[in-house]
Amino acid sequence: MSRVLHPSLNDVVLLLLLISFPLTCLGIHYFPSTGETETYLGSNILSKITKAPDKRNGVGCSHATIHIAMAINIEYLRGITAAVHFVLRHASCPENIFFHFIAA
Repeated sequence: MSRVLHPSLNDVVLLLLLISFPLTCLGIHYFPSTGETETYLGSNILSKITKAPDKRNGVGCSHATIHIAMAINIEYLRGITAAVHFVLRHASCPENIFFHFIAA
């Protein structure tokens, strides 16, 4: 018996998810304050956001790359973000660190 090639509902949903995935990544954006921003306990939320200073390699850094692999899980996303921030902040050669994120 020959199988007729009709897309199933699962195939269509998967295709739509794959097509829309990059759009969700591009949706994260910082909007500058217009004076009408939300307030939290009487203070402006966006005024607390500052740009981090550029982290550069120290004088004695080699060209070797350090690879760090982390499994991303939605339940531990805050901890993963904190771990990446901690590693980059305290590394003497932050430009040599390469993170690999594995979706779990």
